[in-house]
This record gives sequence, C-alpha cells and structure tokens, in this order.
Amino acid sequence: MAKRQGLNATLSYPRGNKRYAIRLRIDSISYSVKQIAEETQGRTYRTFYPHYRTQAPFAINALLNGHKEYRTMNNWFAEYAKHALTVSYEDSIWPEMSVEIPTRNFVRSGIPVGTFEWGDKIGKALWTQTIQFETTKEPGDKKPKLSSFSGDQAKVRDGSSAYYYPSSVQLNGSQRPEGDYATVPSILDSPTLQSLV
Repeated sequence: MAKRQGLNATLSYPRGNKRYAIRLRIDSISYSVKQIAEETQGRTYRTFYPHYRTQAPFAINALLNGHKEYRTMNNWFAEYAKHALTVSYEDSIWPEMSVEIPTRNFVRSGIPVGTFEWGDKIGKALWTQTIQFETTKEPGDKKPKLSSFSGDQAKVRDGSSAYYYPSSVQLNGSQRPEGDYATVPSILDSPTLQSLV
C-alpha cells in the first residue's frame, strides 16, 4: 500500500487500556469562545454581567483521498459511536475524543456531534467531511470536580442519601426521610449577619 501523504491531524479516544487513533488530512479548523453572561434592564440603563469564558463547539474539515480513505474514516467513527453507546457510565465518563493538529498548535477534546455521510459518486477522487465537536476541555483547563452517587457507601456517611432518586428508597404520602427536615436554619442565624440586621 502506498504511503498516505499530507497527514497532519490525529484523532484518538480511550477504549479500555488502549487508545484508538486515526490520522487525517485537515485543511481547515473552526473554533471560537463564548461568554457566559446575563443582562438586566433598569429604568435608564442596561447592565451586562459577564461570568466566565467557555469554549464554543469546534469543527475540522477532513480531506479524504479516494474512496478507501473515506470508507476507513467513516468505519472508524462508526466504531467510536458503537463503543460510546454501549459502554457503562456508572464508574466512568463519556469517551471524549482528542483532536491534535501540531502544525497549528491545536489540541482540544470534544464529543463528535452531527451525522456522517456515506455513499459514492462515479468519477469522484476527493471526499471532504466536516466533523463538528462539542468541546469538553482544553489542555489548560483544570480537572473538574464531578458529582457522583456511590450507593451504599453514601448511606453510611449520611442517612438522608438513602432517599436520593433514582438509586434510592422512594417515599410516599406523609413519609419523610430520617432526620429533622422540619427545622431549616435561617440565614439570619449566622452571627456575622445578625450584626448587620
């Protein structure tokens, strides 16, 4: 088989103890950032409250030389989708895909979204495929602290966690969880706030 020329990108994802990867020829990258913010309206002014910056979805455009490359890439993405839809996520996270294009200093992780085209056309020599991703993280991002439910271990730490939906004992009518939920501490009970009131 002849050596494939012009490969400048690597897409990979974890599967068990291995990483599955494919090398592609990319001719364009689209990416941006978005501002998470809110606005309020006063009698005479509008106010803008910026909270933080986050990554918007990104896209790459793959150039596939010949029907064999086109079919190989679509089969690789089909295997990724099959793995992502059959894996158990009780103790793991969604298998995000890493996209690396060293010549453009582009490294980002995301989940591919949208559809992939299949088919053929007589006399066609070059296929293009735009792949869109929902951004999950960048190299500079801090590791997120994700919440989790650990079943019986949580019940040992806190009795009320036995009643969290969906892995829980369900109550009905006038039943209520163990503990005293009738007394909710007021924010004014704080010593620092009492001096301000």
